[in-house]
Amino acid sequence: MEIEDELQALKAEFQKETTPNGSLTIRSPNTWRCIHTLKVHTASVNAIAISPHGHTFVSGSNDKTVNLWDLKTGKWLHTFIGQAEAVLSVAGAISLSTTSTGLLV
Repeated sequence: MEIEDELQALKAEFQKETTPNGSLTIRSPNTWRCIHTLKVHTASVNAIAISPHGHTFVSGSNDKTVNLWDLKTGKWLHTFIGQAEAVLSVAGAISLSTTSTGLLV
């Protein structure tokens, strides 16, 4: 399924929303738009996790990699390799710093 098709399907699914008090709120799907298409993975993405600070996120894929991204710009930051199988879930806090020898996670 193409990105736009997926976006349209999500719009239809989340168009109606129930509030905590049980009332129904209709959200306008017309405000949704694709900001970035992330193309580093070579297979389907199975999971994403946004860091607590809201600046980065990671994605896990059938390509046996986990990628680190800048949430605001969509820029790819790093690929973690070495998983024996497809990455089915990702979670946890992400803390990064750079040193003269590279990236520390």
